[in-house]
Amino acid sequence: MQGDFVISGCFYDLEGLKCRKFLDIKRKGSTLKNPDLLVVMMNPGNSKPTDGEYLGDKVTQARPDRTQMQIMRLMDNCKLSYCRILNLTDIQEPHSLALYAILSKGKTKKMAHSIFDLRRQVEFDELYPKGTPTVFAWGVHDALTELAQLALDRLGKENNFGLQKQDRETAYYHPLPPNYHKQQQWIEQITQQLKTIQQF
Repeated sequence: MQGDFVISGCFYDLEGLKCRKFLDIKRKGSTLKNPDLLVVMMNPGNSKPTDGEYLGDKVTQARPDRTQMQIMRLMDNCKLSYCRILNLTDIQEPHSLALYAILSKGKTKKMAHSIFDLRRQVEFDELYPKGTPTVFAWGVHDALTELAQLALDRLGKENNFGLQKQDRETAYYHPLPPNYHKQQQWIEQITQQLKTIQQF
């Protein structure tokens, strides 16, 4: 399945932190200029630029991780050709607990490391075509509440999907929970949500 897609992203360095602005997953041969699906997740995980460069102004090929394979399965189920992944924070850290520690630092809190930060309005407008179906999938940890609320304030609720944790307005389950059964469940339920709008 991975061979059916081209994966590319924009990687950069922010005050010594490795970051990714966005990741595009595009079906080979697709001529779409804008994504037909957006997914908002917690942060870039293990996906890295194939050339190892974090230049900021360059889109480069990227190696996908297991979470992005889940997104490809979703795209196949819904016959979608172009997905863009944005994150609550651009900071690339594969270990969640380490990320939460980074986010808690006073220095980090002053950085515009989120695409949803109002200081990055121009970039946000370029990367988020209004009206595109958007899946919220950033996880349910309390450490993400502030960033999740920032994203919700920017994106609103129209044409948005996800598996929301009960009684938690800012918590949406991640595509790759540790439990295999729940991974399958996430795919099935989000597929159903997206197919509902495709019928109209």
